[in-house]
Amino acid sequence: MQRIIQAISFVLLTSVSMAAQATPILGFIIDGDTWTQGFSITNSSDGGEFVTRFQLDISATGTCFDTLQFPGDNISPCSFTGSSAVPFTPQGGTGATTGLVGLPVFADGATLLDLFFTDFNPGEMFRWAIDVDFNNGASTVLGNQLIGALATIDFSDGQRLLGILSAVPGNTDASQFVVTGITSTPSDIPAPSTLALLGLCIAGLAFRRKA
Repeated sequence: MQRIIQAISFVLLTSVSMAAQATPILGFIIDGDTWTQGFSITNSSDGGEFVTRFQLDISATGTCFDTLQFPGDNISPCSFTGSSAVPFTPQGGTGATTGLVGLPVFADGATLLDLFFTDFNPGEMFRWAIDVDFNNGASTVLGNQLIGALATIDFSDGQRLLGILSAVPGNTDASQFVVTGITSTPSDIPAPSTLALLGLCIAGLAFRRKA
């Protein structure tokens, strides 16, 4: 009986350790004209982690979000003559499937996209449209022109991925998310499943000592 409890405790402790070490994965690539192609992110995690927050900071790329149409010539802080603004718009019903919180409104000229989710499961994709223009008034921003943008993704297990949009080998007009670091979110709370496993381990060890 003692050996059985030892084996169970080992398996549970190993499971907790593996859960703590699992690295969540997010797929994010921008290919071609951002005006026609739009944006999408995919939760590619294989450990069951949910995406809870996604941030994209494009300030380092000399671009900004053109979300409000102004009459006249180049009145918008992020526009050019004759441009058509596009506010943040979820696409294909993915806002509902991923549990996008509210309908975020981003000011014209903003450089930070900050989104929250309640049901962004592994294997799911979130798609959206938003106009991106250069600060100097030039039109047509391609994926490769957003190289250097920073992305931060929070997951339900308390892990946070930090990354940067980098070049895509063999694709000159694209950029992709590359992880540069992994930290814990400020409100890092162990997942309920992990706490339950830990409780079982402690109970098993206590029973073993009594035996």
